[in-house]
Amino acid sequence: MDTITQITVRPEQLDMKDASGEIIVGLSYDLDVKTFVQNMTWVIGSEPTISDTPGGSEWWPVTHYKWPGFEVMDDHETGGKNMDMNLAVVFLEPVIGGDISVSTIQGFQPGDDLGWLARYMDEPYNPDSDFNQVQAEHGPPIGPKYMEKYSNSNSVTGQNRYQHEGSVIFAPYNFGIGHV
Repeated sequence: MDTITQITVRPEQLDMKDASGEIIVGLSYDLDVKTFVQNMTWVIGSEPTISDTPGGSEWWPVTHYKWPGFEVMDDHETGGKNMDMNLAVVFLEPVIGGDISVSTIQGFQPGDDLGWLARYMDEPYNPDSDFNQVQAEHGPPIGPKYMEKYSNSNSVTGQNRYQHEGSVIFAPYNFGIGHV
């Protein structure tokens, strides 16, 4: 694999790019966790720390694979249910692995002004809230539309989350199915 210098977070995969901006490979969130983590370990150049979170009344147990500035979450859905793609990712820093820049298709990076992204995307945003989630890009529909504003599709989101300092990029998230 060529040297990866840039990651663009997309609704269904990470676009891994070289210095010229050419996509070298796309890493789907539907890959098995072992393959996805092996690829990210190679790209970042270090092993992740691994931890588990038990499930609760609104979520399944999750295994977290963490590197500085980046995390992969593998939820362990039970009862034959598959609510979403296999993995989710969150980027906490604009650069990971020493020199790999991370952004959305608009160029939004972790730590950037989430209010700007909300205005750019004409999305709601409350600067006084400790949790905002702003759609940055949505993928193709994956099922019937349940909500007027959003399609039933995977999306990239910019977020400010109470457990993180500043904004982060999270994917995939489906705005169109409603969440508790």
